[in-house]
Amino acid sequence: AASLRQAGRVGIVASAALTMEEGYLLSEIAEALGGAKRIVVSPAQSDIPDDGKLVSTDRFPNRRGLVALGFEEAANLGEPCDGMIVARCDPAADSAEWKAALENALAVVVVGDRVGESAGYADHLLAIASHFEAEGAFVNRQGRLQSYAPAVAPPGSAVPGWQALAAVLAALGGRPYKTRQ
Repeated sequence: AASLRQAGRVGIVASAALTMEEGYLLSEIAEALGGAKRIVVSPAQSDIPDDGKLVSTDRFPNRRGLVALGFEEAANLGEPCDGMIVARCDPAADSAEWKAALENALAVVVVGDRVGESAGYADHLLAIASHFEAEGAFVNRQGRLQSYAPAVAPPGSAVPGWQALAAVLAALGGRPYKTRQ
């Protein structure tokens, strides 16, 4: 939290695989940091054919929910940022432009359940549980809110994404957050 505050202008780069809880908390963090820009960088299409019922070419279940929370779909932040939060995505693996943005940022916080190229630029790395290891909710392509439960326990010291982000929000002076349970 201190690193992000000192950085100045902060951008949030996220995957459409975020849960609603994670998206909400990142929105609150953005406000606590003075209105950080929030973008979704996940591709909207895959090579998997859409059957119009159960299978979608969009492999990310919560794109619609994140847009409702104020996230924009974009290829980049559009303006230089002094700090970045990278959540459940790996923009450094996508382009040299992202690598340069991460390299030039004064503070980089990577929040994820996998180690990718972006983790190499992190000043702070928050290990979170995968979707199989935590509860959460998403808005499906029909606009329905759906929740899920963990199938297995997370490894090591990994915590649910909402818990890590709630701690960052609390350190920024934001409102306390608890899950629905």
